[in-house]
Amino acid sequence: MLGNPASSAGQAVTPLSVAEPAPRQVRGPSILDRLDRPAQWRPLTGDPGGSCVFDDELVVTTDESNVVECPGPADSFAGDQSIEVDVTVRNPGSCALIWFRFVGRSGYKLSACETTVRLDLDNDGDETTLTKVASTAFRAGHRERVLIDLRAQTASVTIGDAVVFQAPVTDPGLVAGKIVLGAGSDSAEGPARVSFAEAEFRSL
Repeated sequence: MLGNPASSAGQAVTPLSVAEPAPRQVRGPSILDRLDRPAQWRPLTGDPGGSCVFDDELVVTTDESNVVECPGPADSFAGDQSIEVDVTVRNPGSCALIWFRFVGRSGYKLSACETTVRLDLDNDGDETTLTKVASTAFRAGHRERVLIDLRAQTASVTIGDAVVFQAPVTDPGLVAGKIVLGAGSDSAEGPARVSFAEAEFRSL
């Protein structure tokens, strides 16, 4: 027979125990930007060295300078990370440049040029080439997806669906840093002009 609810009115009620929510694991920053308008990246105009403007993509042009870096996010990526972006070399003799683990004026720099793809250790313009391969993936006007996958002390570079090289990234002073997009001239054929689109940068 069921008891009378009124008979338990004076008894203490034990509250339910609710577990605290587990803290969310923070792996670091992620940046997603279509690069079709100012957002994470901003225009650079009025600089005699070059410009970064938006025309459905982030279009980077060198003028008096050999290298232009576009103003972008200051997020520092450490540890394993992936860097993906669509790249188009628009002018002959141009290179699309992607710096990563960039601290102060030093970092690793991927150069996607018409006839070569290379990875340099860039110490304020003093460059040491780590890996260089011949490639026609970035012939003028051709758009390709670039993936730089960083795991421990190795950078794996994929263009389209093909892994083109792996290289060591072992400098003890460059374990974290910004990702920077820009352009440079690979020859004396005139100003460099490249574009970037659909950027996806993630900590892993």
